[in-house]
Amino acid sequence: MINIARHHTVFDPRTFAGNRVDVIGVGALGSRLTLELARLGIDGIHVWDPDTVSDVNLGNQAFAKQDVGVKKVHALARLVKEHTGAALVTHEEACQGEQELGEVIFLMTDSLASRREVFQAAIRFNLTTKRLIEARLGIDQGRAYSLDPNQGTEVEAYARTLNGVAKAAVNSCGSPISVGATAGTAVSIATWMFIRWWAREQDKTTDELENEVIFALRPVMVTSRSFTRA
Repeated sequence: MINIARHHTVFDPRTFAGNRVDVIGVGALGSRLTLELARLGIDGIHVWDPDTVSDVNLGNQAFAKQDVGVKKVHALARLVKEHTGAALVTHEEACQGEQELGEVIFLMTDSLASRREVFQAAIRFNLTTKRLIEARLGIDQGRAYSLDPNQGTEVEAYARTLNGVAKAAVNSCGSPISVGATAGTAVSIATWMFIRWWAREQDKTTDELENEVIFALRPVMVTSRSFTRA
């Protein structure tokens, strides 16, 4: 296991043992996120993606030049093992709703349409899943969401965001223009959403969690909201 001395008071992976994490989509967001989760000390993360690394991915994703032509999940497994020693469980396929998923899901596919499909088919009111975290990218702005997929108010508010976000305003990672630094910002927010949720689950904090964080980088602005707070 990776040495957790620097962060164990913030997140101790030993308290998380027995929970499964699924990262669905390992492009600009999912590849970076998986590496961050492994650096926290989480082992056995399930990663889902049918795509292959190409040259164009190297500017905004976690992969190296040697990974070009390799399936993303296998390239990421090599990268995570090399950096942290953690092993991934790889699924060289799209997650479309019929597959078994775990307690924490990071939904990072490359379009809002695919996120909508997976959410409706596999995550919404799935009693196994305790937390859903999702992030979206534009060129210099993005969003991150964190919710209980079994809490009705949060589910309905989140579902509206999947239908109502204009593509010109905030895309998921399918945008033809993508900046790695923007992805890194979104991943940092998503990772902290996870850390704060788990701390609250362990009764270490009474932190009031945001369901939605919206950020811009040119100029820098951040806003957030709770789906359940009036």
